[in-house]
Amino acid sequence: MEEINLHTLLFADKIITEDNGKKGIIGVFNIFNFHRFPAVSPPWFVFVQMDNLKTGKYDFTFNLAHQHTQEVVFSGAGSFETREGQEGMELVFPMPPVRFGRDGNYLLSLVLDGREIGQRILKVTEKKDQG
Repeated sequence: MEEINLHTLLFADKIITEDNGKKGIIGVFNIFNFHRFPAVSPPWFVFVQMDNLKTGKYDFTFNLAHQHTQEVVFSGAGSFETREGQEGMELVFPMPPVRFGRDGNYLLSLVLDGREIGQRILKVTEKKDQG
C-alpha cells in the first residue's frame, strides 16, 4: 500500500473557499489561552492537504485528546471521494466550540480508513492576569 503524503494539518480561525477554488486561511494558530478552566473555545477550523491517494472513497476521523490523560475532548468524522487523475485532496473541517477541562498539550490525530496519517499539537494554557 502506498504511503499517503500529509502536507498540511493546520488550525485556523476561518477558512474561506474563493470562486476559483483557492483557500483563504485566516488566523493560523497552535495555542489557546484561557483565563480559567474549564474553558470553551470559539468555533475554529482544521485544514488538511494531502496527496498520493488512490481513486475511491475514504473515511476519516479527527480525535482531539489531552496528551497525558488521553481524555478525548472532540471526535469528528466524515468521508470524501477522489477521482481518477486527481492530484490531491484538501479538507476543510469546521470545529465546533470545544470544552477543555485543563491546560496542557492536546493532540489532534487524523485517521484515514483506520490508519493514523498525522498529528498536530494544540497547546492550551492558562493566561495569568498581570497585576
